[in-house]
Amino acid sequence: MASDKYLVKKLSTGKYQIIEGDINQYEAPNRKQMKIPKEVKEAFEKEQYLTFGTADKKGVPNVVIIGFKRILNDDTIWVFDSRFNKSKSNILENENVSLCIFHNRESAFQIKGTAKYIDSGKVFEDAVKWSIEKGKKKKTMGVVEIKVKEIYNLDSGKLVNEER
Repeated sequence: MASDKYLVKKLSTGKYQIIEGDINQYEAPNRKQMKIPKEVKEAFEKEQYLTFGTADKKGVPNVVIIGFKRILNDDTIWVFDSRFNKSKSNILENENVSLCIFHNRESAFQIKGTAKYIDSGKVFEDAVKWSIEKGKKKKTMGVVEIKVKEIYNLDSGKLVNEER
């Protein structure tokens, strides 16, 4: 019988494996927030569509394509919800999310972070205003605010800030 609880075990490779315990307690070790490097910002801005991954509290994944997004500042991304269903409920159960950027077959990045679903208040109003100014046609139901924790170069498999 599957458990709703997960624990995180550090492997000899330095990576972490979820084995049993509360999945919402998983967070990349010793990493608060990470600044988004210039090359990742450029790829993010140039690509029209990104993939957005979430998982429910049991770890069941869901991946969707998103087309309306914004880098808010050096460590925060907005993803706009026009018709999320599973993604929204997953975020409400489990704040850990990921985005993948595939940039002209030249580079690819995975961004991992923690998300908050916002559908009212000043942040939501600011996001809706910005999206209208940028020409978003579909109604914004909510905005997912992602605090970036890790960014991987998918070509090398390394953390972007550790490649240098």
